[in-house]
Amino acid sequence: MWILYSENLQNFKEEIEIVRGTLLGAVDFAVRILDLEFKQNSVYEALLNNDEISLNTLFNQLKGDYPIVAKIYLEDVVIEKVISAQRHKIIFDDNIKIFFKIYSNEVNDYLPNKVLLVMIDVEKLFQALGLTDIVVCEKGKFTILGNIKCSPKKSLLSLNEVVVSSTFSVLAGVLFGLITAIRKIRSEHALSKELLKKTVFQEVLLEFTKLVLSGQVHDACQYILEKAVQLVPGAQAGSLLMKKSDVFIFTNLYGYDKKIVGNIFFRPTELAQGMDGNVKVIKNLHKINDEVLDNERKNFLYSEGRVGQIKVLLSIPVIVRDEIIAFFNLDNFENEDAFTEQSIKIAELFAGQVGLLLERVRLEEELEKQRQMMEYYSYHDPLTGLANRRLLEEFAEKILALARRMNKSLCLLFMDLHKFKQINDTFGHFVGDQLLKTIALRIESAIRENDIVARLGGDEFIFLLNVSDQEVGRFTKRLLTIIQEPIVVDDKIFTVSANFGIAFYPDDGDNLETLLRHADLALYFSKRKNKPFTFFSELSENQM
Repeated sequence: MWILYSENLQNFKEEIEIVRGTLLGAVDFAVRILDLEFKQNSVYEALLNNDEISLNTLFNQLKGDYPIVAKIYLEDVVIEKVISAQRHKIIFDDNIKIFFKIYSNEVNDYLPNKVLLVMIDVEKLFQALGLTDIVVCEKGKFTILGNIKCSPKKSLLSLNEVVVSSTFSVLAGVLFGLITAIRKIRSEHALSKELLKKTVFQEVLLEFTKLVLSGQVHDACQYILEKAVQLVPGAQAGSLLMKKSDVFIFTNLYGYDKKIVGNIFFRPTELAQGMDGNVKVIKNLHKINDEVLDNERKNFLYSEGRVGQIKVLLSIPVIVRDEIIAFFNLDNFENEDAFTEQSIKIAELFAGQVGLLLERVRLEEELEKQRQMMEYYSYHDPLTGLANRRLLEEFAEKILALARRMNKSLCLLFMDLHKFKQINDTFGHFVGDQLLKTIALRIESAIRENDIVARLGGDEFIFLLNVSDQEVGRFTKRLLTIIQEPIVVDDKIFTVSANFGIAFYPDDGDNLETLLRHADLALYFSKRKNKPFTFFSELSENQM
């Protein structure tokens, strides 16, 4: 405890000077660290890109990492009026205000109309420096810097109990100078260690990001797990327990035999961590496993010898979109109290990165599904799932080119359902759609793998077949039999038939449009004459 009672005013002023020097040194060191943080985290680029989310995240993170920081915010200013040639400016007021110019990474350009304003909490700064025997007050007895005033705390010893001689005052001043110097060194050392940890963590995140961007998801998870075991105090091994369908399985391990990866599962009710979304330090892991796991899984799990040696498990839930999708686990084999608050804080940072990765993976999977679905529907009829006109045209281009090279013929069938419009108008679109879906399934099962059937719209279907004129007659009769089988929709029985128009490549046309037009003419003749099918080659010029 520093006793600020002295009969020698000069010595007292000297002691105040020591406090002032300690304070200035600490503020200077804080300025250097914060300046580095702003540069490393690309505040300049974030402002240019209007990236408010990144800025708010950074500011909140810095306030969490450095408790002496009371506020960080941007201020619109004419910068030459606040900061001239320096990179920053310090104002000692009720709180310590530090104005920072916002530089680019190359430190050759800065924003002319904005500054970063950081406010330092003086009381917390005194506590960090160990100057707990000073009270900061609005109307203090002694001024330290600017408007910052201080008064001594009441000591256990009063003036009535101790008479401090001038000689003792001098010795006390020397002693206090030594103590405050040591405090300053310790303070700077602690801040340096904290900065070093953050630098190491940033290097880990950089490597992690490279793995993620290169698509090496499993490697990225494994890397972050290994680094967590190496950097989290108390961690000696680790695992990632990930949700697959309705169970959780081990996907990544560090410090264990890989044989249990993917080969053992836990139901949500069997997890020692529980599903409440809270960080857990579990010291009775083996008792819980005895109670919830069947013998087969328990024996397999504990066949990895180190599992049975776990003294304590630190488990952090990985939550994405309000759902627990994984658990980031760290283990210690020696001490039940191995994990401290600092361990939990650092482990949460690593688990957070896994969460971001898994959220990215999930988003990419959803985007890939959407892409596949969009690609599918760009080539398929959304109601029946049959090929649409686009897929028919691309298929026809390839198959006609092949037929041309091989000097082979191809057959195009144009099919129209008989009286389908009447059914659709009478019973509604739902019944009509169900009929189309059923018929589509029937006709698709009737063609060969190298042939194609497409729905052009309504009740019109196109077949492109590699068959001869004799074969197409038999195929058409068989197709009619399949189509005419009764269909039940909403307890009603419907019987549908069809008409066909048939054209051949190359005799009736050498491209898809010509074949379609000629097959349509043959179909029209079939419907008018109530025939099941008609070949275009059978039509006379008058019938066309």
